[in-house]
Amino acid sequence: MRIVSAHLASLLRAGLCLAAITAAAVPGSAQQAPPASAAACFSASDSAAIVTACDALLAGDRRGLSTDQTGLALQRRGVARAALGRIDDAIGDFRQMAAAGYKAHEAHASIASLEFRRQRLAVAETSYREALKVNPSYALAQSGLGHTLIGLGRAAEAIGHFDRALAIAENDPESHLGKASALSATGDLDGAIRSLDAVLKLDPRSLAALYQRAQAHHDKGDMPKALTDADAAVGIATGEERVRALIYRGRLRNNARSYDGTIADCTAADAEAGRLGVSDARLRAAALVCLGLARQSKGDLPAAQQNYEQALRWDARDVAALAGRGYVLLQRGRYDAAAVDFRAALAIEPRSQDALRFLGLAYADKGDRAKAEQEFKRAIETDPNDPWPVMIRAIAAARDGDRTQALADAARALEITGARSSDGHLVRSAVHYFLDDFDKARADVDTAIRLNGDNGQAHRMLSRLLIRQGRLDEAQRSLDTAARHLPNDVTVMLQQGLIALGRRDFGLAVRELSRSIEINDVHAEGFAARGQAHEGQGLVTAAIADYRAATGKLAIDGDGRRAKSLAAERLASLTAAPPPATTSPVVSAPPAPPPVSGTAAGPGARRAESDESLYCRIFEGMFVSSRKYTGVEFDVGCRRQN
Repeated sequence: MRIVSAHLASLLRAGLCLAAITAAAVPGSAQQAPPASAAACFSASDSAAIVTACDALLAGDRRGLSTDQTGLALQRRGVARAALGRIDDAIGDFRQMAAAGYKAHEAHASIASLEFRRQRLAVAETSYREALKVNPSYALAQSGLGHTLIGLGRAAEAIGHFDRALAIAENDPESHLGKASALSATGDLDGAIRSLDAVLKLDPRSLAALYQRAQAHHDKGDMPKALTDADAAVGIATGEERVRALIYRGRLRNNARSYDGTIADCTAADAEAGRLGVSDARLRAAALVCLGLARQSKGDLPAAQQNYEQALRWDARDVAALAGRGYVLLQRGRYDAAAVDFRAALAIEPRSQDALRFLGLAYADKGDRAKAEQEFKRAIETDPNDPWPVMIRAIAAARDGDRTQALADAARALEITGARSSDGHLVRSAVHYFLDDFDKARADVDTAIRLNGDNGQAHRMLSRLLIRQGRLDEAQRSLDTAARHLPNDVTVMLQQGLIALGRRDFGLAVRELSRSIEINDVHAEGFAARGQAHEGQGLVTAAIADYRAATGKLAIDGDGRRAKSLAAERLASLTAAPPPATTSPVVSAPPAPPPVSGTAAGPGARRAESDESLYCRIFEGMFVSSRKYTGVEFDVGCRRQN
């Protein structure tokens, strides 16, 4: 998460304050004394009082005012109007001030700062350049123009203006901060850190510099240094700023996969905001979004959804909360509801990358690849350097069997993230997996784990691969590691159920698969596997219900399609014969070998006769033969004993 520098708003305020001359004795005209209302205009401190007094002065007889006094009155009224939110009126005053020839460089810079505040960046650029035509040595205008150019996507050009500002005022922290922002935007993180070091040498308690340096260290991949700066910010900050510092450190910890640390920080932020009686709805929402993100990362989807909804009660237009809730709904298989949240977020912020990429994922997971492709393209066009829409599109293409697109996107994602990205290799591993290139999938997932041993998704991917290869003990070890990082993860539960099924622990299989289905009940694989576990317990009626459910669920990848096909076959077989008088009891002993014929068992068949469809076909139908990938035949207990 990139934090917008807190100093930017103060810089704009400074532009207005520096443009105003504080109340002082102003020489009157030698010929005529100024009107009595001048004293109130020039000495009042309250914004509303300044406007009232200067209105009276400027609307009256100005013959007693010098040019400088008129300019000062316009300037003070302009600053006061800006403080009251009357931006157009303030700009009108500064234009009159410039036309009168009174400190025109300050007038143009004040207009520019107000236009920047309104995000009219092209107009702000023009006004800053007008200020510099009048006075090229006006450091505030050089710095303001630098910030404007960053906003216009011209960070490299901005660096020169910050350098000019520093040549005029070498110890100006704001210019060092601005230069750091520009250097970061151009990818020169080491240069940015040097500029931020300069700020902190001038002002060791600069929160803006600590936030920015923490972010630069984070972007370099140096999380310990990033967290050290975040710790310093938390230690310095007071009041509402402490709430922000706790949220920022919490988000950093989440990126470091320290989810419990994130929950602690963001819970503290929410409590501190409540204790202080903070009324800023966006800040209150931000603490709750941070909590939702950590709980979602841990796989606690109900709690995460509750946090996002609490955030939306504070601020219904919080884009992060909308996108976060949408992603929870997506993980729970509620794709249409998720799309509603993502579209709502995009209506507020059309360039929201989370909403754009996840909207594409919602369509992809629903099996609508055409709409998914449309949204992925939008996300990539909005930010070509964001790897995630490319990564997600790669996996969607691989699940569809589109080898060319999938491999091209996987390669492009690694180009963006760099060769040392654990997630980049993880995504390419998933692509190889769905394309049935298991040796390549294993090589990439091993690399992902070597680069980041705490990447729970990588351990989960390795477990999935090992299950496909029939290597259940290894799969369980990988899944245990994944579960430590991703407790309550729906896919971890599904895989735990599949391993239990492979080991004929049908009770555990039913429990884990039921937990998975409770979270996301729209895909075929979990129902098909639970149907087999129920069959293993002799619960044929329950098995039929699961197989019937599976045939109506989504199957968007090879595993799902094999599961759905198997469910259809078992359903046809089980419903072709008369139902049994009673269901078989759960048997703890391992079943006998299957019959030689290998025909599917009917609902009244003995446990031994049901093994061919119940257990063996899990590995020979839903999964691939282990011999092809391991060089040995994995004995799952299905061969006839002589």
